This record gives sequence, structure tokens and C-alpha cells, in this order.
Amino acid sequence: MSARTALVCLGALIGGATALAEPQPRAPAPDPPDAPTTLPAPFAAVAFENRSGVGGLDWLTTALPFVLADKLEAHPGLRSVGGPLAVADDAAGATLVFRGRFARPNWRLELTVSLERDGRLVGEETRRGDFSDCFEMVEDAAATLLARAGEPLPEAAQARFRRRPTRDFYAFTLFGRGVHALAQGGDPAAAVKSLERATFIDPRLAEAHRALAVAWERLGQPGKARGQLAYALELRPDSYWPVALLARAARAAKDRDEAMDLAVRALALRPWDTDMRYLLGEMLWEEGDAPRALRELQRVTRAAPDHLAARRILVLVHASAGNLEDLVAELTKIVELDPADVDARVDLGAAEEALGRDDAAVAAYRAVIAVRPRHVQALKLLGDLARRRGDLAQAIAWYEGAVKANRDDPRAYFLLGSAYSLAGMTDKALRIYLQAQRFSRYLPETYSNLGALYYRKGSNDEALWYLRAASTSRPDNPRIHYNYGLALARAHARDRALGEFLRATELQPDDAEMRFALGVAYLRLGQVDAAEKAFAEAIRLDPEHEGARQNLKVLDELRRKATDGEVQVE
Repeated sequence: MSARTALVCLGALIGGATALAEPQPRAPAPDPPDAPTTLPAPFAAVAFENRSGVGGLDWLTTALPFVLADKLEAHPGLRSVGGPLAVADDAAGATLVFRGRFARPNWRLELTVSLERDGRLVGEETRRGDFSDCFEMVEDAAATLLARAGEPLPEAAQARFRRRPTRDFYAFTLFGRGVHALAQGGDPAAAVKSLERATFIDPRLAEAHRALAVAWERLGQPGKARGQLAYALELRPDSYWPVALLARAARAAKDRDEAMDLAVRALALRPWDTDMRYLLGEMLWEEGDAPRALRELQRVTRAAPDHLAARRILVLVHASAGNLEDLVAELTKIVELDPADVDARVDLGAAEEALGRDDAAVAAYRAVIAVRPRHVQALKLLGDLARRRGDLAQAIAWYEGAVKANRDDPRAYFLLGSAYSLAGMTDKALRIYLQAQRFSRYLPETYSNLGALYYRKGSNDEALWYLRAASTSRPDNPRIHYNYGLALARAHARDRALGEFLRATELQPDDAEMRFALGVAYLRLGQVDAAEKAFAEAIRLDPEHEGARQNLKVLDELRRKATDGEVQVE
């Protein structure tokens, strides 16, 4: 036992009467700043061109634009379209594009940086000097071009822009080789070797720690990646990518509290970052904080109207709150953005249906069928709508389509059988339920329906067999006991019929029809008082129940005549 463990144990024994401190609930993550209404201009720094003829300098093709893009992070009016390695794969989505080329005349660096705005050349700047002066050359050329483009660097950003990543050019060389290997999609293990040497030579080279984290992640070492990112963040608290990558790593590790705190911190650096704001909104939704999730996700869709992932979570938020109009609006936007999303179309139909807009629901479901003619759920829902409108022929047509589309879907069989039954097509209903017997999980329900249909058809022996089997399998189903009682009564098994009706009313005491059947069963057994009570209860449950009223009237009349000596009630 260690000394620390011994002290802890001793303290627990001495202070046995002291209550243990309860864990304090975690304070919610602070709210991030709102997304700006006007987004910063997107820029890209693409790979530079090596015109030196020396392959050993290829690492500069990515290291120099990395430095450029990292410095431009200081400009509040610009936003990078590059990833954590800063260099953009291409210029897609960028308004401002920085390009470059370099040569090596007389063993010195000749660097040319150009800037394009919307595909048109703003200008280019050439600088010459020692290779170790590349940081100053890049920043001086970029500052001149930005001023020419009408995007001058604010005074408050000058210090961060002028920051030199390292004083050791060899460490920077190793860093550049590692980044070049990663950017070229090469061997991340080789990148790790260069980057680890770079961080050994200059432990404060934050950019090397960041790139090393990317390499470890690609090698499937998330723990090592998080360690490198934490160190990079400690060195550069104002750098976005260590915060953002740590937030995503914490999210992947299911450390949601840390992930949310880091996401808020990342948004303080880049309030316009819709992907990080989406990540925060998604986690807030998972945390059960629907109001804050709603706010952040709506900020995402205001800034990026085509952000489908955010809209799909907004659908869940609106559905949970019962905001049907907002739900319809989100689903409508989703199907506009992704016409092939049939699930969203089905959900749209359901939302329209919940709002009582059946025509709109039918249109949504028909749009699904137009894309996927064998979409079982849409076929069933169309059948349900037609049935609700009283159009049994149309409902049957949709349900038949659902059965044909998927003969392994038991619900389609039950819906079709029920529609056949309502339409008086008993033989067809029997046939579909006989086919449904292959669904062993639903055999009791199938037997119950078959028994009821055979009873209706007058085949009481078959009805008794199926209903007895159903009641054995589902002893707590009142409808099965009721149907079984009817079949027993028809077979003149009056005592057993009474038992089934009693069981049915015990299970469903608020059903007037079951009370009425119970009264009839009592009456057939000569138990007049019990019959009267059952009929009276049926009328209490359903004041318009004509059968119960008629039977009570007849019983009253018989009692009156018995009193007058006209008849004898037995």
C-alpha cells in the first residue's frame, strides 16, 4: 500500500462520522457568441510551386502556404477553407486565393506570392532573402497583397500576424517535411518521425505538435493525438485548430462535458464556424437541452441554409416539442435539398397528417411512391388515409400493394384483412389471414381474426377452434374472450359463454357491448337480476345502447305481468 493510499484509508477511519461530499452538478457550458450576420471572406492558400529544380526543397511547397494560412488566421475579416494542415487541397469555395512559387538563385530563396479575388489576379509580390527569412518574406508579401485587395490587416492583429513559429530553421525544416508527407497522403509513420524530431529540437513549435496530432490520428492513436493537441493548445491558446480538434476528439471519446466546453471555446475564436456550432447543437440535443440545441442549430441553418445534418436534428427538436408547423417547414426544406430522402418525405406526410392536412399528406406519400413504388410504409399510410376517408376500395388497393411489395411485413396483411372485413369481403379476409398464419409471433391475433370471420360466415366449429387457441395464447385480451363467448353461446355452451363474457368485462370494464353480451348470457341462464345489472351498466356506459334499453324494457314488462299473475318469470 502506498503512503498516499494509507493516509486516505486512515482519514476515512478517523472521520467515519463525517458525510462524504456529494458530487456537485456540472454547470452548463457557457453560451457561445452568436454567428455573425456577415461572414468573413473565405480564403485558400494552395500548395506552392517548386521552380528550384531541387527535389529536396519540395517540403516548402506545403510548409510555406501553411505558414501563410496560419498567419492569416489573425485577420478577423478572413476565414480559411483549409483544414488542420492549413493548406487547401484546391480553391473551391474561396473568394481569395493565395498561390506561390519559389526558386533558389545563388543559394538564396526567391519567393513570389500572388493573390486572386474571384478568379482575377489582384497582384503578386516577390521577395528575396535567406531561407531562414521565409517567415518574414511570406508575411510581408501577404500584407502588401491584402492592402491592395482592400483587406488590410487591422492594427490589433499585427502582433499575432508577425509571430514567428520558431527560431530554429532546422526544426522548421523537419516540420515542413512532416506536413508535406501528410499533405501528399503519404506514410503518416514517416511524418511522425520528422515531426517528433522537430518537437524535440524545438518543443515550443506548436504547429509541429498540431501536425503530429493529425499524424497520430491517421495511425489510429487517438490518445496520443489528444496529448499533442493539448500541448499545442497550451503553447497557442489563440489557435483555433487545437481547440477544434480536441473538441472532436473528446466527442469521439464520449467525454461530452469537455467536448462542449471546447466547442464553445472554439466558437469564441471562430463564431462563424457552422460545423463546430453544429457539433455543439448536436451535443446539446443529446444532453436533453432542447432550447439551447434549437438556438444553436437555427444559427447554423441561418448561416448555412443547406446544412442538412443540422436540419435533421431540428426535425427531432421540433417533433419532441410538438411544433408541427416548424416540423413541416424543416422537412419541406430537407426534401428540397435532398429529393431522394424518402424517409423525410414520409415524415413530412405524417406531420401534415397530424395537422389535419390530409391532402398534403397524400401528396407527400405519393411523392415517395413515385420514387420508390414498393415503399411499404408509404403504401400502408396511403391506405390508412383512404380508409379514414371511407374509401375502402382505394384503401384495399394500397394495402394490396403493400403486401405485394413485402410479403414478410405482417402489418400489411392485418391492414388488408381488416379492410376486406370492413368491405364485407369475408372470403378474401379469411384468405389473407390464413396466409398470415406463417407469422408465428402474431398467431394469437391471427387466430382471433380468423375465429371472428368464421363466426361471421356461420362456420362455428372453425370459429370455436381458432378462438379457443387465441384465448389460450392471449388470456389477457378482452376482445378475444368476447368473441369466444359469442361462438360458445351459438354452440349453446351457455355456462362457458358466461365465463368468457365475465372475463372480457373484467379486462375491459368500460365496454358497453361486452356488458350487453354479459347481460344476455345471464338472461339465457335465467339469472334475471344479474342480467338487469349488466344491461343497466351497458346503458350507463352508452346511454344510446338500444339493445340494452330494449331488454330492460322487456324485463320490466315481464316483472309487471308476473306481479299481476299473468306470467311466471323463471
